[in-house]
Amino acid sequence: MIKSDLRKQYLAERKKLSAEELSQLSQRICERFCAWVLEQDHWWDSIRTIHCFLPIRKQGEIDTYQIIEALRLLYPQIRIVVSKTDPVALSMEHFVWNDALQLQENTWGIPEPVVGEPFPVDQIDLVLVPLLAFDRSGHRVGYGKGYYDRFLATCRIDTLKIGLSLFEPVPALTDTHEWDILLDYCVTPDKVWILG
Repeated sequence: MIKSDLRKQYLAERKKLSAEELSQLSQRICERFCAWVLEQDHWWDSIRTIHCFLPIRKQGEIDTYQIIEALRLLYPQIRIVVSKTDPVALSMEHFVWNDALQLQENTWGIPEPVVGEPFPVDQIDLVLVPLLAFDRSGHRVGYGKGYYDRFLATCRIDTLKIGLSLFEPVPALTDTHEWDILLDYCVTPDKVWILG
C-alpha cells in the first residue's frame, strides 16, 4: 500500500465521520491513552516534557485538547509543548502550554502560538504524532508536507514517538525509506499498538 493512495483513502474516511462520531472516537482515544500511560510507572522518572499537536478541525483530526487537559490534571509536573510551523524554513518552533500562550489558527486551520515561551527540541521526551494511517512496523502517513518528519529527525534518539489514530493499522506501507522515523506506539480507539 503506497502513502499517496492511503492519504486519499483516509482523508475520505475522516470526512465520512459525523461531528458526534469524531467526538466519541477522540474521547475513546483520550481515555485509552490516559489509562495506558498511568500504567507506565517506569516512564515518569525520565519524562518531563510532552509535545502534543493541536487538531485541524476542518480535517477531522482527533481532539487532542482532551489529552492536554487530562495530562495537566494527572501529571501537573509534566510540561506540555505545542508547535508553530514556519512555511519558509519548512520547520517547526515549539512553545510551552501555559497561561502566557496565545493561539490563533493559521491559513491551514492549525491552532498555533502567536505569543508564548519558546522551548528547545532537545528537551522534548515524548511526542504525540498526528497521522492519517500507520502500519505495524511504525511507518506513518501524514499530509505529505514533511513537517513532522523533519521535526522528529531533530529529536533525541530516546524521545518516545506515539501516534494517535482514528483507525486501526494497515497491513504494511510499501514506499518506505531507511531514513523514516518510526513510531514506537500508536493509540487507536480500541487498542494501544506496540510497533516495530
